[in-house]
Amino acid sequence: ESSEVIPFEIPYREEEWSDLQRRLAQYRATRGLSGPSTWEYGVNSTFLAEALDFWRTQYDWKECVSSLNSIPQYKTVILGL
Repeated sequence: ESSEVIPFEIPYREEEWSDLQRRLAQYRATRGLSGPSTWEYGVNSTFLAEALDFWRTQYDWKECVSSLNSIPQYKTVILGL
């Protein structure tokens, strides 16, 4: 494999954003195995519901992508990875 350093930008596609919004809106919270507010058996379902709502209604994905793309981004292969 080539170890050439290649510049790239993170893409922002409106159709992908719309699809993400739809999927986040379709999330149905479930009660955790030991209650909705504990982490004993996995992700805290209350926290997850709040995080998904934040990502759907408040987080500015387009601004985040724009901010990351304002910094030069590169990719290459190092030690085969």
